[in-house]
Amino acid sequence: MLLIVAVVFFGRSYFLLDLQSPTDVNVGYTKTILEEESLASWGPYQSKQGGLISIESQVPTTCRSNAIVLLVQKKHATYQRDSYGMLLRALDLLSRNYLQLDGNAENVDLFLFHTGDYDQNDLGWIESVLSSRSGMVKMVNLNGTGFWELPHWHRNDDRSDWVDSNLFPVGYRHMCRWFGVKIWQFFDEMNSALGCSYRYILRIDEDSLIHSPIQYDIFDFMKSHQFVYGFRLCAYELEYNRRIAPWLNRWKMKNPLRREMHRDLCGFYNNFFVADLDFFTSPPVSRYIKTIDRQGFIYRKRYGDLMIHSHAVYGYADPVRIHRFLDFTYEHVTRDHVLHPEQGCVVWGGIQQGYLDPTPENSLNAYLQDVLDRRCTANVTTMDETDLSPTYQHIPLNWKGKLHLKTIVAGKVELPGQGTNSG
Repeated sequence: MLLIVAVVFFGRSYFLLDLQSPTDVNVGYTKTILEEESLASWGPYQSKQGGLISIESQVPTTCRSNAIVLLVQKKHATYQRDSYGMLLRALDLLSRNYLQLDGNAENVDLFLFHTGDYDQNDLGWIESVLSSRSGMVKMVNLNGTGFWELPHWHRNDDRSDWVDSNLFPVGYRHMCRWFGVKIWQFFDEMNSALGCSYRYILRIDEDSLIHSPIQYDIFDFMKSHQFVYGFRLCAYELEYNRRIAPWLNRWKMKNPLRREMHRDLCGFYNNFFVADLDFFTSPPVSRYIKTIDRQGFIYRKRYGDLMIHSHAVYGYADPVRIHRFLDFTYEHVTRDHVLHPEQGCVVWGGIQQGYLDPTPENSLNAYLQDVLDRRCTANVTTMDETDLSPTYQHIPLNWKGKLHLKTIVAGKVELPGQGTNSG
């Protein structure tokens, strides 16, 4: 049942369970830290994509086998918001609810990708905010490299013909290409150039807020269970497939998919994802991604990284290798920057309780109060496990039939009544 309400009531008791990992899959789980490090000289090196890649850090370190990645800017080019302040809040929550717990910071490097507006002062300040090991944070300037440029096949385009050209500038489309196509090439190339062995990549954004503790190592969890993709929320955006439907139909005839794509399926809301680099660089997935890029769909059709990830994972991953995280409370929103930017209502996204959050009312009530203070509306509902990607949730047996996650959203994010369409 979908409601528009002004208050949230919590009539349940919530307990933090002592679980090794949020799954009942019977696979061995061990923390892996130092034995998978590899020594690295951090560049610069000549990229095959074009340009020199230089990776800055506070002190020389070895490279881990896992990476948390953020694409950062001081002021958001599309939404005109204080991106730096938002980033510091997101990183503080990441630190308190993940990196500082159980030695999790020892198993990962954090990469800040930017296009020229960050420097060594920012690097030092951000590392102090994280309160983690020295040298964990790496900074990479993508400007002037082949990872952040208009492909040559678009250079004669009339950009006014691009879909939604007045709302989403070229920088936004660069971002979609980066997370959909180029990031896999970056880490694959860096592994080869520097002798690293990065495999699992976790993305968050400046507005990705992890509100409750994650008391296990996400990367070891993914590796132990052989998951190739993990996500947190659903966004029902696959209707955008219609923009490339003729090509997509021809592609599927020659390249059969594991799961048929249709417009009502959950799209992986990939402002939080964990991905296996080996999967995204495998021949069938790599071929699909490169073809999407070369067809020009990202720039001309605004075919975004959510679509690319969802198609690649649904199409080529074994369903048992896909995981939906439901244990931690998570928030990600897009606010109105067009019609009433001064009010700042959420138009897409929201917050969802995690089932292992001991105090979900804290963040959920704060979120709802902000909605009320801005005189906005929100869709408030309680989602049970039948609408929470039942194919991919892998919840512990003692939680079967007990999931009731409070959800406050706007737009076509986390819709109730979707059943297996939610994954």
